[in-house]
This record gives sequence, C-alpha cells and structure tokens, in this order.
Amino acid sequence: MINVMITDDHPIYREAATAALHCQADIIVVGHCSSGPEALEKIPEHLPDIVLMDIRMHPMDGIETTEKLKALYPDVKVIGFSLETKPEIAKRMFSAGASGYVTKGNPMELANAIAQVLAGDIYLSEGVRH
Repeated sequence: MINVMITDDHPIYREAATAALHCQADIIVVGHCSSGPEALEKIPEHLPDIVLMDIRMHPMDGIETTEKLKALYPDVKVIGFSLETKPEIAKRMFSAGASGYVTKGNPMELANAIAQVLAGDIYLSEGVRH
C-alpha cells in the first residue's frame, strides 16, 4: 500500500484529492492537514510515503514546508498540488525538494503522478508545460 497525506488549506481540494485517490486499490489516504506546520507535526504519526502539498498556504507556504519536510524526512516524497500553472512556481517546488507537480484542474492525474514519483521519476503536470 502507498500511504498518502494531503496538505491543503482548502477543504474542497482535500476532499477532491481524497475522492480521486479513493478508487485506487493500492493507495490509502492516511491523513489530511490544512497547513504546513500541521503537516510537519503529523508526518511521524501518519508515516506517509507521499505528501500532496498545496503551494499557497498560511502561515507557511508549500515551498517552505517542502524544504523543511525534506530536511526532516528525506525519504518522504512530495508532490506539489496547486492551481498555479506558472512554470517558475513548479521549478521552485522542485528546487525545494518536490518530486512532482500536479495542477488541481485534473485530480484524476494524481494516481499516475504518485506511481511515477514512487518509481523514482519526476512528474510534471501537462498543464504546466508551456
């Protein structure tokens, strides 16, 4: 089983991602967080393989949270999950340590992104490739 934790300050996006992953037999959503600090606190409790990380959150955005997460838990993979389609934002997430970037416009893309990231590949949503 692949354990996924979803970090997003908007409940509707947490629910959409959960629903998209629910139909995947090999993926279980082990936790939800609404902020970066909450995600960092809950990782030891939930032991995720992957964290879906929103970019625009307060008080700590997803880029800063990813940097801290990777420093503390280097084996946990991060996939940026955002409405933002600007390539420079995706690049900042990758520089922070993310292994993937998926736009929120297509939550059905998440399972493919998770599989590729766990296989050691980098995943970039088609919506960002301009």
